[in-house]
Amino acid sequence: MPRTLNRRTALGLMAGAAVGGALAACASNENPPAAGGLPVIRWGLFRIYQPTYIGIEKGFFREAGVNVEITGLFSSGPAVVQAAGTGQVDAGHSATTGIAGAVAAGVKVSGIADSQTEFTDAPLQQWFVLKDSPIQSVADLKGKRIGTNGLSGSFYYTTLIALKDAGLRKEDVQFVNLNHDKQGQALMSKQIDICGVIDPYSIQLGKEPSARRLFTGADILGNKQFSLVFFSKDFIEKNREAVRKFMTGYLRAIAYIRANPDESSSIMAAKIGLKPTDVVRHRYLDNAAIRPDDAQFWVDVMRENGELKDAPGLKGADLLDASFNA
Repeated sequence: MPRTLNRRTALGLMAGAAVGGALAACASNENPPAAGGLPVIRWGLFRIYQPTYIGIEKGFFREAGVNVEITGLFSSGPAVVQAAGTGQVDAGHSATTGIAGAVAAGVKVSGIADSQTEFTDAPLQQWFVLKDSPIQSVADLKGKRIGTNGLSGSFYYTTLIALKDAGLRKEDVQFVNLNHDKQGQALMSKQIDICGVIDPYSIQLGKEPSARRLFTGADILGNKQFSLVFFSKDFIEKNREAVRKFMTGYLRAIAYIRANPDESSSIMAAKIGLKPTDVVRHRYLDNAAIRPDDAQFWVDVMRENGELKDAPGLKGADLLDASFNA
């Protein structure tokens, strides 16, 4: 049966990885390698809907003057953050909470653009139970096993907010650490009682006759930004113009998604190895802007749940670099 992960241990490992990889990070970011005369940005691959893949396929980044290369394969956004801390990648996508936990542990990264925001008419985070489950509301989760793709991401903390709103504590449930792609199977085999997933896995479960959606992130958060595009601070400091060029391509990719949703879904599916029918169009904030108030919201949620003790002065603004917002 899947095992839970101790958060203090996880953050300790993150900090150790950051310190151990500091020299490597500096070396790799000093002069980004050239490809066709263009500076290179190594983007950590986490298989989830992200405009970066459209920008690569349509050539928007190259036209802006930068080459974005897909690097590695990671199980979650916070894992990509750790890789940035050790110099393995330059940029990626992560939950704001994952960035906050990393920054608190000494990893030098900054969120620069919107990656995922909950809209009430287009929810992203979704929680499912079996159709015949006795669980009818969040209040029924006491004593239940909840699948989550890590104990530092948006799903974990959104679940904690939902539990609090229902009068429950995190000690009242058992969190089971499972990647998104494993949770549906774990739910069907009754290894967990509820799973929290995003598309394409939420789409797949939505088509499953034996599954039922219990609630969404929008139900709990309303309109809230919860994930960001981030870069390592070292890369930003040494290659600011390359990051600006990345943002030019990124904004073109978002505009293309809005104008060509069906083609974009097909491109996205091919890039991340999914069926086009399992990909839906996402919405983004104007100019992919970052929201300092939302970043502070997540810092406050983490602190209320006993995290960030080693960084008592950390603020939401410390996670962000707004200089690249159009």
